[in-house]
Amino acid sequence: MMTTNIAYRLPGVLAEKIINLRHTYGLTTDNLSDTKIILKNNPHFSIIPSFYINDDNQFISKLNNISLYPFELKIRFLEVFKTRFGNTVVAIIEPSDTLRRIQKEIDSELAAVIESKYPEFEGDNYNHHVTFGYNVPLDQLQKFKESANRILPMEFSVDKLEVLKTVDEQTDERKKLFMIK
Repeated sequence: MMTTNIAYRLPGVLAEKIINLRHTYGLTTDNLSDTKIILKNNPHFSIIPSFYINDDNQFISKLNNISLYPFELKIRFLEVFKTRFGNTVVAIIEPSDTLRRIQKEIDSELAAVIESKYPEFEGDNYNHHVTFGYNVPLDQLQKFKESANRILPMEFSVDKLEVLKTVDEQTDERKKLFMIK
């Protein structure tokens, strides 16, 4: 079974700032196309942790019952932690009533059709974040963080939700199932 993500894309100007920061430090992946998306290379935040679905149509039908209208977000600070991709720098999204409502609606509406890949990060244990960089070399980590902090704080409206399904677990390559605007 392949994993799936529900993600909001960041607005163009903010996404460009993050992409430019990644390019400055050589943290890029080339040869992206419209049909193949590597989620970690496109500035976004996932609304719930990765999960598995058995029936795409049933999942999409249930997701369409949820009110996913545009809303405002704020990002104030960075954190660094180790993942399978090395040193990972993320910006933590401030919790909001709207974000909590959407997360709870998704959890409730989709409970019967999804299986969490990371149950330990469900609900209140999940920290919404935007990944600024994966595999940041240790000798560049401090400068990367300083550069990333110049982009913060961020406030923005999100209005495009994408559902992406992993097509290659080794590279984390994903394809878009559909987009809601």
